[in-house]
Amino acid sequence: MQSLLVRIGSILYYALYFTYCNYWYLESSFISKNKKSRNAILIYTISVLIGAVIPGILNTLSRDGVVDRGIYVNALVILEVLAFFAVVILYINVTEDRTTFMAKIIGITLVTFLLLMQGLAYITLGDKEKEYDALRIENIEKAIKAQIYHPEMVYLYKYDLNNHEHYYVYTREDYFKSSEKDKIPFQFFLADLENTAFYENIKNYPENDFKNFLKQELEKNARILYCL
Repeated sequence: MQSLLVRIGSILYYALYFTYCNYWYLESSFISKNKKSRNAILIYTISVLIGAVIPGILNTLSRDGVVDRGIYVNALVILEVLAFFAVVILYINVTEDRTTFMAKIIGITLVTFLLLMQGLAYITLGDKEKEYDALRIENIEKAIKAQIYHPEMVYLYKYDLNNHEHYYVYTREDYFKSSEKDKIPFQFFLADLENTAFYENIKNYPENDFKNFLKQELEKNARILYCL
């Protein structure tokens, strides 16, 4: 958690530094006397911050599992498209270069098209991800219940919560021939496995006495929660 806060703090520090640089530029240049230019740079600063800071924070949260990765990707695409669109429209309206009304129409149409494409991609790819997950879950169930291993399955690792034993149930022939960086050191993730099992068991707790039952389980699994 501390590392997560440090990374988010670094992103906010960048945002404050970027804002300060723009403010210093406004106050120390001839633009400070031009209200139209001042407003333009203010909108430009806000657009860039929205397109960079919010996706940056969501990216940090998604890497720690706090936010779903799909939320970050969609926020990144939508906010960056809107931010760059605002910057372009702002430039067209403020610049002294001659621009036509048709250029503005083309810009607005392009942004609308990109946003619609992102929405369609989110819907269609979401269905594809669900189909992929369902197929993989089916392969795992076959491997666990019937020892039928899919050719693409690299390994099957088991952790016994009762005896605290962990071992490989299945490995593909080339698994141990691969480099060390491609192998997963499961001994460092045992606490995560126990926490996952504990989280899944919460769903089966009785509703009528959920509070007391949860309290007993928390006391029983104090060692697991300490590793969170």
